[in-house]
Amino acid sequence: MLFNEFSNLVFSLPSPVILLEGSRSVEDADKEKLTALGAKLASAFPNIVFRSGNADDADSFFAEDILQVNPKQLELILPNDRKSCVRFRHRQVCLN
Repeated sequence: MLFNEFSNLVFSLPSPVILLEGSRSVEDADKEKLTALGAKLASAFPNIVFRSGNADDADSFFAEDILQVNPKQLELILPNDRKSCVRFRHRQVCLN
């Protein structure tokens, strides 16, 4: 899918959500790409909510710049109330 097709799809939805799923092992060369992609998407689409399971590496690198652009766009979906191990202090949904 091309970026303009993705843009059209996002703007056609009333409440778009992107689920962050990635590897727990990210190559050093890809870390900057993930943070840049997070910033680009959060800036270009302020109506998107990004949901993360708070996994190390891919999720956290992608989330870094989302938090810089607009922390309200990032939600953590956790299997239970694990606030003590959460790296990002913002909106959390605990599945108890």
